[in-house]
Amino acid sequence: MRIRRALGMSLAGGAALVLALGAPLSASAHDSLSSSTPAAEATVTDPLTQVDLTFAGVLLDFGEGQRSTAIQVRQGDRYFETGCARISEKTASAPVALGAAGTYEVVWQVVSSDGHPTSGSYSFTYSPSVGTEASAGAAKPACAPLAGASAGGPGDDAILLGAAACIGMLTLAGVAAAVIVGRRRARVPTA
Repeated sequence: MRIRRALGMSLAGGAALVLALGAPLSASAHDSLSSSTPAAEATVTDPLTQVDLTFAGVLLDFGEGQRSTAIQVRQGDRYFETGCARISEKTASAPVALGAAGTYEVVWQVVSSDGHPTSGSYSFTYSPSVGTEASAGAAKPACAPLAGASAGGPGDDAILLGAAACIGMLTLAGVAAAVIVGRRRARVPTA
């Protein structure tokens, strides 16, 4: 009887450990970029006042002054976003004032609904009419530099795996405590 109980508790603990380690791995599927304005590889002819990035899930917003969301619009070594990114549900936006005609790169970082930072970039071409006013841009981004260069970097997974390991160890400690208590109860003679 004791062996069955211990075996059952060990199997339950093992299953809990597998679930604890498996949850973060499945959660690492970050919300992907669904659409953007301007679109990737698009040619923009009208003056652009804002870049909008729409994602598959609702983005996490940490409030005023947070730096987990960033959008940079750059051409060469100049930056053309004129303010910090704002979040509204699934969309992150940043005001821009573009400069000369040419290729611009949009570099972004947001926090997915699963709590992971994700980032990426794409390019578009700006081809304004002759005489359109061009911004000089800035030598530095309008807001803090992007915290990470790649989506789902190793640091994100390390944090998740560490948390899963802690949950797994707590689960095993609970199973061990249950086995010990069960053994002690078995030793107590019944009246």
